[in-house]
Amino acid sequence: MLDTSQKVLLDVSLGHLSLVDAAHELGLPDGGYVLQMMRDAHLPLPELPPALVKSLMDPARQALIECLVPQGSYEKKMTSEAPRDDAA
Repeated sequence: MLDTSQKVLLDVSLGHLSLVDAAHELGLPDGGYVLQMMRDAHLPLPELPPALVKSLMDPARQALIECLVPQGSYEKKMTSEAPRDDAA
């Protein structure tokens, strides 16, 4: 039989209870303490909903794409900006 705190931690691990609600039920200041208790109990974190993962990944992917340099353009820029020896 599970005690109350173990049941709360298991509910968080299964995704049935939020960290905030679990902290409140356990009388803890915030969800960080719940995470620590889950780690100590060797319980896995709940899976994030696919829609949330997508909403987090799409802006990150777009930012990465915007940072990419077209292939070959860096080498061309370095060649065009290189100092020439015949300038003397």
